[in-house]
Amino acid sequence: MTCPNSLRRTTLRSRPIHYPEQAVNAVQTPASLAISVALRRARESRNVGLRAFARSLDISAQYLSALELGRRTPPIVTLAVLLTALKVDATTVDRLLQLARHSEDPDLVDSHAGHHEAIAWHFEHLSTDTITWAPALIPDLLRTPAHEIHLANHPLADPQDNGVRSFAAATRSRNFADRTRRYTFLIGDTALHACPTYIYADQLEHLRKLAVRPNVTIKIASSDACPPGLISPFTAYQQDKITLVVAVQHHHATTYLSARDTLGQYHRTVRWLRRNALDAVDALPISGFAQHDGGQGSTRGTHESQQNVGTAARDLSQASANFDKP
Repeated sequence: MTCPNSLRRTTLRSRPIHYPEQAVNAVQTPASLAISVALRRARESRNVGLRAFARSLDISAQYLSALELGRRTPPIVTLAVLLTALKVDATTVDRLLQLARHSEDPDLVDSHAGHHEAIAWHFEHLSTDTITWAPALIPDLLRTPAHEIHLANHPLADPQDNGVRSFAAATRSRNFADRTRRYTFLIGDTALHACPTYIYADQLEHLRKLAVRPNVTIKIASSDACPPGLISPFTAYQQDKITLVVAVQHHHATTYLSARDTLGQYHRTVRWLRRNALDAVDALPISGFAQHDGGQGSTRGTHESQQNVGTAARDLSQASANFDKP
């Protein structure tokens, strides 16, 4: 697909783009943010600089930057011209134009593998608190490299998704390392047991090291306190204790929710999980898991670790009974 000069002149030069006030929000909807991510990646994939691209379309670099950062949502006609100029394939253009028609909707189901990591980075950047509930799998920001490789090599893993995750990992890690941003990870004890035996000890040690960071809180919830499957994995992005959006993660898609009533329900869920989970420093094994003497000794250390986690889970179940339900 190409962008004829006449189309550029008619759409952008003869009729200058206006900046409607309703397109400027402190926090964009998930759909509008997905559009902004796609625009920036399309331009970068063509190796075109932001200022050069804006100049070729006779629009300001500030406006184009605002579109790519999700601070403004382009009208459908403008979006079509931008995508055509970037020679984006027809299938992607149709998908993004469909998103644009729903850019004001509070919810979004997005199955594009390339969006989630970038959208997650944006919401983490907007948030003061990022809260993740992970009932069956260690969250990606907490995994060791060996654990990440193990999951990437699984037959059900999507190679395209793995490539996107690797690309975005460094950027999201910078957010994670920022001490002014707070991260809370609520992990089901099932996720600990799901960790492969050969990396179990290193993964637990990694969790213990991260748990002492001043901006990181890690809590473990027992399967008795919250049975696996009862609450799907999700991440809540909060700004000064106000939930901006919730991302519910599925295997091949992510659902973004921002309707006020729905956010209120997830806020209560987060509060309950926090109250009924133990700090990782208390819940994770204190000894046994760090033994690497090989042979029977290594196996024995792993078994002792699993027994300690089981004991912590039972203690957690008893402790949860002492809390009042919200």
